Amino acid sequence: MKFSVLVCFGLLLTGCISMDVAEFSVVSTKSINIKNEYVESKRVTGKDMTHQVIIFPIGVPKIDSAVENALEISGADYLTDVKVTSDTWLIPLIYGQLSINVEGTPWKAKN
Repeated sequence: MKFSVLVCFGLLLTGCISMDVAEFSVVSTKSINIKNEYVESKRVTGKDMTHQVIIFPIGVPKIDSAVENALEISGADYLTDVKVTSDTWLIPLIYGQLSINVEGTPWKAKN
């Protein structure tokens, strides 16, 4: 009985927050030649995540790292129709994860 109460109480203390940070028409961390022809691919999501131990974050998630991750996953040169979100998952005073997610349509140079 006590264990069930502790588990329920522990679940009540956990938290998750997700919010929109920004929206971009075009974004890239690479130098691109706008005179090239590009081919559109399926939407991709990139992520940069850090951890939080007790109350101390171990690093800061960055938008440019999440963009680079999305470009690397898709092999693209730039993203269009980009949505940036921030997610936080937390068990207070124990552990948490902070992340930045970038979702967009990748464009790759046509060979």
